[in-house]
Amino acid sequence: MHRLIQISDTHLSAQHGFFFDNFQRVATAINAAPPDIVVSSGDLSVNGPETEEDLDFALWAHHLIEAPVRFLPGNHDVGEEPGGEHLDQPITHHRLAVYQERFGPCRWRERLGDWLLLGINSQLFNTGFSDEDDQWQWLDAELSAHRGPVGLFLHKPLFAEGPGEAPQPATTVSPRVQGRLHDLLLESGARFVACGHVHQRQTFSVDGIAHHWCPSTAFQPAAPRDGCDPALGFLEYKFEGNQYTVEFRSVRGLDAWVLEHIKENGKYAFLKDVPPQPVTVDWRRPQNGV
Repeated sequence: MHRLIQISDTHLSAQHGFFFDNFQRVATAINAAPPDIVVSSGDLSVNGPETEEDLDFALWAHHLIEAPVRFLPGNHDVGEEPGGEHLDQPITHHRLAVYQERFGPCRWRERLGDWLLLGINSQLFNTGFSDEDDQWQWLDAELSAHRGPVGLFLHKPLFAEGPGEAPQPATTVSPRVQGRLHDLLLESGARFVACGHVHQRQTFSVDGIAHHWCPSTAFQPAAPRDGCDPALGFLEYKFEGNQYTVEFRSVRGLDAWVLEHIKENGKYAFLKDVPPQPVTVDWRRPQNGV
């Protein structure tokens, strides 16, 4: 049996350090029974598109986890895709490069037993960048070459409910790519799609493909969607043969922050605008040999 833990939306920052205590508790819980791999599925930082120090701190903090970590970028790390803007931080080639200098490629593959696990950059969709074309070609090639079960990880959900839904650019990937990606996964026999971004937990199935939403380790949404659980924590996947299970894991002592409260109910438009609350840890020292 192989184990994978998915964490998401850690929103780490040395200056806006509200959620670092939660992250430390999560890292301690993971280290108590280390998995084969950890996937951190985006929004690693508070304000990565504008503040490189946020990305540096997020990387440093993730080294508290003893297991290997695979990273995916979120809109708070590399910026927002066309059609999904609400922070006025569009994705750019420069922002992608700054992220990749620290966290490595925005797409990756892992093998756990019979399983092929793929990670892609949901923020590239609808950009028209050459990187987007490269990602589509790479994903098609990986899926075509594998004969076995597949799981896909990305930051933003593919669907909120399923094909034909009304556009929800703040929640899901662009409607212009939903059908293409769903069809590609169907053709390959993919078993699940795992995401973050929405800070709440839910599992549903579309045409036999399970969709797993991972909760945040940082804060809860002010108004969870119907049928979703906003409790903080992470997801644990277990793979054996061509079967898998996924379970929610809570962590004792997590502070159930609500973003609107931090922003003083509208006084500040975005988390990055809130007065700083710096972390007290000496984070610039080397960590785990890094």
